[in-house]
Amino acid sequence: MRLVLLVLASVSAAAAMGCGPIATDIPSSKEIDVPGTGIGNPNPLAPDVAFPADVIGQALAESIQQSFDTSGYDKSHVSSLTLTKLKLTVTNPEEQPAGHQLKDLSFLQKLTVFIGSDDKIKVAESGDGDFTKGLLDYDVPVTKAELADAFKASDSLDMSSDVQVGDPPRFDTKVNCDSNVHVELSVF
Repeated sequence: MRLVLLVLASVSAAAAMGCGPIATDIPSSKEIDVPGTGIGNPNPLAPDVAFPADVIGQALAESIQQSFDTSGYDKSHVSSLTLTKLKLTVTNPEEQPAGHQLKDLSFLQKLTVFIGSDDKIKVAESGDGDFTKGLLDYDVPVTKAELADAFKASDSLDMSSDVQVGDPPRFDTKVNCDSNVHVELSVF
């Protein structure tokens, strides 16, 4: 909804002033709660059962999609739309006296994010082995793929992710997912 209001307000202002294309960035943030297995009795289940990958995928989708509710609005003025930032940050890190991190991003192995339902467009992808022990924040490399046509062709941009998880975290971990979408508008 935020994107729609920004688009409409920006187009109206630009048209009134006779301006050409305008650009804006739309930040978004969502906190993800990643369940831990506990220290006393670690969960013997396989990592993908103990820590379902869709927890991350769903939270990422909510974070990015909260800017994309466009049903019922004219989207023809959007000339460019790209994901320019996707950052994961552990917000509740704890450290043992010996300097070892108790909470980090090492429960992830790889993350790939797509936008679109039929013809999925890859918008971000981590490298293999990027999520190491002690890593507290990570800028997921974005492709800056153009999304304007997909945006115009749908009521909302569907977002999905391929999350490969490693060992689940021992302790409940809070991860903030920050994203930024760059939008360019033309009034003609």
